[in-house]
Amino acid sequence: MRCALIRLLSVASLVETEKDSSRYRVRARGVIFTFFFFICLMLEFQYLSAIVFSMTTTSRRRVNLMRVSMIPDPDQQSLFPDELVDVSPALEPKKTRGPSSLTKQKQEKAATVVDDLAQQLYGYWCEIMRPGRKRVPHLDIRRMVAIKAAIHDFGIEDCMRAIDGCAKSDFHMGRNKHNRRYDDIELILRDQEHVERFIGYCNKADGEQGADW
Repeated sequence: MRCALIRLLSVASLVETEKDSSRYRVRARGVIFTFFFFICLMLEFQYLSAIVFSMTTTSRRRVNLMRVSMIPDPDQQSLFPDELVDVSPALEPKKTRGPSSLTKQKQEKAATVVDDLAQQLYGYWCEIMRPGRKRVPHLDIRRMVAIKAAIHDFGIEDCMRAIDGCAKSDFHMGRNKHNRRYDDIELILRDQEHVERFIGYCNKADGEQGADW
């Protein structure tokens, strides 16, 4: 009986030791798993930090290279000591259109007429279109050229008749739907077509027949 009891106790102790060893194994496995997990996290963090560091260093290198490229060469400065190196692109001047051929012709014609005739015709226009007014449009260069060119082509008398024809036109004197006057001397004597048209208005109002305009 004693031997049987001793055997039973030994078997029970072996079972308990096996249970304890299995518990320890499970715990050891958990510790090892957590240890390797933290190691993987650290390696991944180092890999990401290395990527970020490489990106920042490459961007800084590019900025430094751009700054170095913008610095002028000292050898070139020695060749041109009095000139400044301009990094910005050169601004080309805007192309402007010169005077037209018609304007050049009018200026050439105006050069052959004296200023006294132009002043006389301008005074006649002021008497017809701006009677009794102290403030009249200024006789600027544009009006002066138009007056002189018209005098060169038609003479001062026909230019006066053109002014009279404009004064006899209801539309040009402001009796239109806009209630606006179109009686500027530069408009009347703008070109040959305008002068002939206003002379025709004058002839029509006077009842003259056989006019060439």
